[in-house]
Order: sequence, then C-alpha cells, then structure tokens
Amino acid sequence: MTELRTQVREDANETVKYDEYSESIRSMLDKHIGGVEIQESKGAYLVGNMGKDASPEEMSDDDARNKKDVFTGRITKMIE
Repeated sequence: MTELRTQVREDANETVKYDEYSESIRSMLDKHIGGVEIQESKGAYLVGNMGKDASPEEMSDDDARNKKDVFTGRITKMIE
C-alpha cells in the first residue's frame, strides 16, 4: 500500500525524486559557479541598516531603470 501511495504521489507530481536531477544540478553549478577564494569578513553586516543610505534622487535614469527591473523581476518570480 505504501508503494502504491508513493507511485500515486509521483504520478500526480506531488513529490519529486531529487536523485534523478542531482547530477545535472551538480554539473550546472560546476559550470556557472566558480570560487576563487574564501575571505573572512572584516566586520559584521548590519542587515537592518542596508539600503538606508540609498539616494534615489541622485541616481541616473539608467541606474533607476536597472533597479526597477531588478525589483520587478523579483516580484514577478515571487508571484509565479
């Protein structure tokens, strides 16, 4: 009965066998991500303060358009 439930879940795309994709994911990561070295941080990143020093008034039109496209892309991915 357990095997039947497992098969039904797979047929209904409710579960994914990640083992089938592990090799392609590994090769994709190896192809697109290359680390040169790891460096220790020289301090702490205060996440609460990030973005507080941004001045949209001082941005050029191209910079503002690029930032808008980044945010729009993130929101679109979250909605999908």
